[in-house]
Amino acid sequence: MIYRILRFIFRLSLNAYFRRQHIVGQNKIPQKGALIFVANHPSAFMDPLAVGLAVHRELHFIAAGEYVGKGLKGKFFQNQLHMIPVFRPNTMPGETHKNKEMFEQCYAHLGEEKSLLIFPEGNSITERRLRSLKTGVARMAIGASKAHPDMPPVRIVPVGLNYSDPHEFRSDLYVQIGDPIDIEDYLKMEDEREAVRDLTEKVTHELRSTLLHIEKEHYDHFLEQVEDIYQPELQDLLELEKDDLQGNHDLQKNIIAALDHFDQESPQEIEQFKSKVDAYTQGLKKLGISEMSMKELRIGNPPYSALLLLLLAPIYLIGIVLNALPYFLARTIVIGLRIRDSFLGSLAMSIGALCFLLWYIGAAVFLGLKTPLGYWSISFPFVCYFFGLISLKISGLVSRFLLRRKLRIQLQEQKKEVLHMIQTREEILEELEDFRLRFIASEPLSSVATK
Repeated sequence: MIYRILRFIFRLSLNAYFRRQHIVGQNKIPQKGALIFVANHPSAFMDPLAVGLAVHRELHFIAAGEYVGKGLKGKFFQNQLHMIPVFRPNTMPGETHKNKEMFEQCYAHLGEEKSLLIFPEGNSITERRLRSLKTGVARMAIGASKAHPDMPPVRIVPVGLNYSDPHEFRSDLYVQIGDPIDIEDYLKMEDEREAVRDLTEKVTHELRSTLLHIEKEHYDHFLEQVEDIYQPELQDLLELEKDDLQGNHDLQKNIIAALDHFDQESPQEIEQFKSKVDAYTQGLKKLGISEMSMKELRIGNPPYSALLLLLLAPIYLIGIVLNALPYFLARTIVIGLRIRDSFLGSLAMSIGALCFLLWYIGAAVFLGLKTPLGYWSISFPFVCYFFGLISLKISGLVSRFLLRRKLRIQLQEQKKEVLHMIQTREEILEELEDFRLRFIASEPLSSVATK
């Protein structure tokens, strides 16, 4: 009961937290049978919420024992929130013997054809790469299938979580669900250790195919710079909509593939280009201008934009007034907690969900008891939520309008410096286009990059 209520609450919270969400592959999930869902783990508590809302099957979560806790808290987390504690040697070295019970509990759940969610990387780090997977998933799938030979073998379903930035409010989430992995061939292998190793490699390959995976860590920031500069241009060239998260995901994959190609074929050329992009980025930073600003500078404010914002102002203000208190309360709590990066987005969303929930319920009760609204006060939370979502969309328009005005003023005051940045940007775009055409010529793809 509590699980289903929280599922509903967090669905609303995710809809507010993320600007855009897109889930691909839900039709691949088997409706029956024991399943182990495996996912990458870039954002701590956000990840199980995202998977839980994407797969439409009731899940039991393998969670670190130090978070599940003991006593009443542990029982509540296990019985009501479906958490199964795993005891890691680096955090709870004296408790690792209890992992035998954890495996037995998982075998029992799978024997009842229930579903588990495991993050086989073991810990949460925000980065766009799949780290080395632990063998627990393979051991659990093989062990449970052998423990229950009368039922169909367990299947493993990869789930790729691709955030534009899991710690940024109003960012994007693209979830790609892969094909279920059958383990029958691995059950037939005589050497179980070899079967576990081979199955882990298979899971790694299938999960990686659902993700943006950057092999070399030192290219992370460089790739972000290239995407910021070049992706909007490619969207226009390939006629991709910004809301097409699947198309843009494929586009980002091809940019990564091109980077890997030229890193192997022309590493010195890539390093020289990287230095040029770094110099351009530093130049923007000195001027106090972002790459987004450079794009907005070219667009300018349409003549009707001020009138449009004026007409939308009443709706915007209503949404702000109705939701300001819980928003600033949650923001103050998050800032005060000094949360480490991998937990920032998930805890911010959870704290926000709690603050908004208490505000909506408390205000509805007050209005019902103290005003003539009576039972009509039940609609107050839905009104607040609706106007809040509308205000978030309008706030984006307001921010862009003010940014464009600021940039026009800055162009007048620092015309020479800004024009130099515009010229450098055009040179970088020309080089990127040259890279793209050479990549297509050397390694033709059937994907969006070749259209």
